[in-house]
Amino acid sequence: KQQKYSLIEKEIIKFIKEYYQGELIENSKSIINPYELDIYIPEKNLAIEFNGLLWHSYGKKIYNNSEENHLFQKFRHLKKTKACEKKKINLLHVFENEWKDSIKKDIWKSVILYKLGLIKENFNNFYARKLNIKEVPSELSKSFLEENHLQSYTPARIKLGLYEDKRLISIMTFSKARFRKGSNLDTYELIRFASRKYSTCIGCAQKLLKHFIKTYNPKSIVSYANRRWAFKNKNIYMTLRFQYRGE
Repeated sequence: KQQKYSLIEKEIIKFIKEYYQGELIENSKSIINPYELDIYIPEKNLAIEFNGLLWHSYGKKIYNNSEENHLFQKFRHLKKTKACEKKKINLLHVFENEWKDSIKKDIWKSVILYKLGLIKENFNNFYARKLNIKEVPSELSKSFLEENHLQSYTPARIKLGLYEDKRLISIMTFSKARFRKGSNLDTYELIRFASRKYSTCIGCAQKLLKHFIKTYNPKSIVSYANRRWAFKNKNIYMTLRFQYRGE
């Protein structure tokens, strides 16, 4: 790897070690051989890949115009994710442009600490039973998601929030399913769910979804998880009793 990418990896490792004192393995090919993992934390079944934009580009020119090599590079990240899933390891893919962006970098730090189980003991805890449900204005929805969700904001018709007084703590947004057809016309899509970074919002997703179902009586609800950070073997959808349908 180019040196500047290694420096950013070291920055991620330094950040983790500020909060986590357990074993951390760097640049190992023994976990999911023949692939290398940049960072592996065995106690937490967590791995982190840092992907530099040039090094991990899919362009044929970078890879000597080899169609076979081009396809290998294109699906390498997915192959690593699947190899980790087989060993019940949650693999996070962090891209260079995100770590260089101060907002996304901060969200990634929060995600990493959450995956390590270190939010509760170091930061804020909120409880759904103590929070009030309100509709969230569009501008607040946009700014909140841009500050707290890795995929930022996307338009949604229904925006439900949990508030501590006037302070928005957690949000869940819905629209009619974007990829619906035929008998699925009455299907809603859960577009975004996020809570304030560096915090846990215990019971918040359940409370927001329950309120949506009671208020809008949807025929069905579909949602999509980004496999760059969502763990197939354990995720919020299981907690919400969604049924897995495919990749």
